[in-house]
Amino acid sequence: MDVMLCGLPAAIVRKEVTFFKPVLVINDTSDRLVIRVKGPVSISAECSFE
Repeated sequence: MDVMLCGLPAAIVRKEVTFFKPVLVINDTSDRLVIRVKGPVSISAECSFE
């Protein structure tokens, strides 16, 4: 997913495929890693990022 601010690219967010925890990778506009976020395991709810 491309993140835009005032019509300009700000970041690139991707979901990584894992077996246990959801992982989001946030890159800058040059596609360099900024932060990697590991989420908690949730068996009762499904999260959707749009």
